[in-house]
Amino acid sequence: MLRGTSGFYTYAIYKHLQGWPDFDLLETRVASKLRKDKFQYMAMADNRQRKMPMPDDRKSPRGQMLAYPEAVLLINPIDPNMKREVDDKYQYSCNDEENKVHGWTCTDPLIGFWQITPSDEFRTGGPVKQNLTSHVGPTMLAMFQSEHYSGDDLVPKF
Repeated sequence: MLRGTSGFYTYAIYKHLQGWPDFDLLETRVASKLRKDKFQYMAMADNRQRKMPMPDDRKSPRGQMLAYPEAVLLINPIDPNMKREVDDKYQYSCNDEENKVHGWTCTDPLIGFWQITPSDEFRTGGPVKQNLTSHVGPTMLAMFQSEHYSGDDLVPKF
């Protein structure tokens, strides 16, 4: 991001070239990968915010994979207060109706990086569809569900 700017907007225009086969595009994700040495505190809601484990905590020998790759038992994390916790990116999912703002903060310098959802008009999964938000990385996701479209439609409907 450029110095002196307070934010940026993202959008996509998908083109279906003549002669290409039909396709369905049901979801688009915009992922922001932040600096792990800076952004260590994540907030999704007033009651869901915390200092997060480091990405290295999820790898052996600091972490032990559980039943599926996203779930990791923190055996010897960098922050010993997190020992024996389970980290799983699905812990930080929420219903779309509750997904208004989520993001990360940094204390040096004192800045934040936020995903703000101004409206739900682009979402087609309904208010109780769950989506990922932020997770260890530090990673922040913006999930866009589109209406069904295929063929010669040029712009997704989200």
